[in-house]
Amino acid sequence: MRLITKIKLQTNSEQKLLLKQTLDVCKEACEFVSSIVFLSSIKNKYDLQKLLYYEVKEAYNLSAQTTILCIQKVTNDYQSKHFTQRHYKKNSAMPFDDRILTINLNKNEVSIWTINGRQKLSFACSKEQLELLKKRKGQS
Repeated sequence: MRLITKIKLQTNSEQKLLLKQTLDVCKEACEFVSSIVFLSSIKNKYDLQKLLYYEVKEAYNLSAQTTILCIQKVTNDYQSKHFTQRHYKKNSAMPFDDRILTINLNKNEVSIWTINGRQKLSFACSKEQLELLKKRKGQS
């Protein structure tokens, strides 16, 4: 079962722009991978990683884990039988795991990878949401 917890990141204008730019770069990488999948019909995650990992990582200046997650996101999206090219909107979600986004509950702080290095951001949430975060596993 998947539980969703909402938290409010407390960012300044520079951090907000950096987070937006990071997501935009991830979406561009997903678009590139999607075009390769569509043209080649390779839908296996490991085959795509072998083929595209270094090219995507260098072309988009992504971390290793972010590169893997972009490829994984695209391969998951192509698992249906309907084979039409997928496109990624600038405001769509991007899954992050514990290597990209870590939550320090003691400090109410999130450490997140960006295209300009890690950023530490304060966050706010309700007590109920905080309890859910204590039991958190998996992607963010």
